[in-house]
Amino acid sequence: MGNSVEKEKQLTLYYNAVNKKDYGVMYAKYNVILFAENEENRLKVIEIVKQEVEERPNAQSYDLLAWAYFKNNNKTKALEIVEKYVINNTFEPEALLHTAQILKANGKKNKATNLKLELLGAIYELGPNAEQEIKNI
Repeated sequence: MGNSVEKEKQLTLYYNAVNKKDYGVMYAKYNVILFAENEENRLKVIEIVKQEVEERPNAQSYDLLAWAYFKNNNKTKALEIVEKYVINNTFEPEALLHTAQILKANGKKNKATNLKLELLGAIYELGPNAEQEIKNI
């Protein structure tokens, strides 16, 4: 809602809560999404996701790995991962949104547009903030 002070306060509360060893990688997905948006933590994200992929080698984990590489400006590696492990292996809207963005960044606009059409039907599940992201694909 534009309140950066409150945002930082809430993120600090979140990080303090989920950094307990007892949780293991339970919150890895959410950490990846948050860290990937913060330039200072982007390299850390790849290490978190590699552990996630080792423990749960599924399409959603590989999506997170691709997203981490994408956010670290390695769009070629991200494309390689989504083509091998994500496309046709999940219909999870968040993974499809990441995949569409990675495809578009790699010049595969037709494939990205096909996913865009599917994603427009998932706006409710992705949340209101995703609508503009989808329209930009």
